[in-house]
Amino acid sequence: MKRVVLSPNEMRVASSHGAERYISALGRNAKQHSVLDMSHVRDSIDIMSCMAEMATAKGLNMYWSGVEGINCPDVGGYLEVRSTTRSDGSLIIGEKDKDDQRVVLVTCDPPNFLLVGWMFAGKAKLRNDWIFKSEKGRCWMVPQSELENINAVKVEQAPCVGEDEWLLDL
Repeated sequence: MKRVVLSPNEMRVASSHGAERYISALGRNAKQHSVLDMSHVRDSIDIMSCMAEMATAKGLNMYWSGVEGINCPDVGGYLEVRSTTRSDGSLIIGEKDKDDQRVVLVTCDPPNFLLVGWMFAGKAKLRNDWIFKSEKGRCWMVPQSELENINAVKVEQAPCVGEDEWLLDL
């Protein structure tokens, strides 16, 4: 685990990106991907998610652009970030997550963030005892005790992409 504290200005920047994300999603009439019904707090989720992404980048000494892309990772071009305000929260892996995707769990209590650990999405999908089902689909709820050490994340240079390779939202 790695503790990260965001400054007021860092939280302001992340919140601004989160608000843009929320407004963009509304403009596209985009549906939430989660099998958990959280639509009543979607704006808060977008803001908290951006803060968690910034904290992940800061904690791993990586760049965070804050630009939401469709079907592109959140940090460094290869890390997907999932966040929760629950200190005992699980890492949620969705059916659409690519098996080779590294997914990081961050617990949030702004300005304090805890990078709990990470797991490849495909590894989580092998465990039937982690499956959570709802009317909206299913996901895998990975306990914190099963996550890889956050310090074991290999920091790589973000891949170079042309402007046509990712659909950017902002």
